Formats: sequence, structure tokens, C-alpha cells
Amino acid sequence: MARYLITFDDGSTQNLTADTVEYDGDQYTAYANNQVKAFIQPLDVRSIVRLDGQAADA
Repeated sequence: MARYLITFDDGSTQNLTADTVEYDGDQYTAYANNQVKAFIQPLDVRSIVRLDGQAADA
């Protein structure tokens, strides 16, 4: 599992642990163990950074 840091436009942050985060044009979807772990609406997202050094799909 990877750790992700999500930063929102208002400056708040959220940590997320997931296998992968994918963007499908409408929303980000986080997966863990081949199951959906979270849906993230992109409207207020400034960035999603994989903390082990790899960028998430944008």
C-alpha cells in the first residue's frame, strides 16, 4: 500500500492509504485490495501526492 497526501484549495490536507489512485475524468478513485476505498471529487483538490515519491494520475 502507498500513502497519499491530498491537498485541497482551502489549504486543508488529508492522508490516504491505498494501493492506487486513478482519475477517470469525473473523479479520483482510491483502491485498496482491488476494492474501492474512496471517491474524491476533483473540484476542490489542489494536488494528490504519493508520499513514496511517485505522482498519482492527474
